[in-house]
Amino acid sequence: MAKYENKTPVRVEVTVNHQRPKCWQVWIEGGASPENNVLMGDSWKSIWVPNFAVIETDCLAEGDKGYIVLQQWVLDKNDLVPAPPKQTTTDEMTELEDQLQEAHEDSDRLEVVLGVDPDKLPYGQGDIQINAYLTDEGLVVDVYHDGSEEAIASGYELFSEAGLHPPAPIEDEEEDF
Repeated sequence: MAKYENKTPVRVEVTVNHQRPKCWQVWIEGGASPENNVLMGDSWKSIWVPNFAVIETDCLAEGDKGYIVLQQWVLDKNDLVPAPPKQTTTDEMTELEDQLQEAHEDSDRLEVVLGVDPDKLPYGQGDIQINAYLTDEGLVVDVYHDGSEEAIASGYELFSEAGLHPPAPIEDEEEDF
């Protein structure tokens, strides 16, 4: 394979040691050296990564800890196998939603699933507020982040979509005295 040919993206956990105009020096978490096939465990290896090999990162400055998605050849060149990826909050939430859906198959209930990725919120995790309310047509859910006035996600389910009838209004019964 020609030099720099393998551009398959790989996500690795890193700490940024130095950031220069054309490259990054990062500490990559874990990995194994193919030469001796010894797992490095919780150890870290320092490598230089050219800017053109970085596809995505949540690291913005020296000292930041996070992830970098980079081209596979960088790891190959440094004889590294990336540590297994950590499960993100979004992955955990998706897994729990799938389990909940399986548990509630064929149930008579309204359900609104919103795709909110807490890892991609502009200010990190922050405070999340969820407002849910019933209307005469169904259930409405809005999600707000960090006190914002505009919802970052909204969703609804109509009674008719769930195979349900809307609740009948409660009428006041007048008592005869």
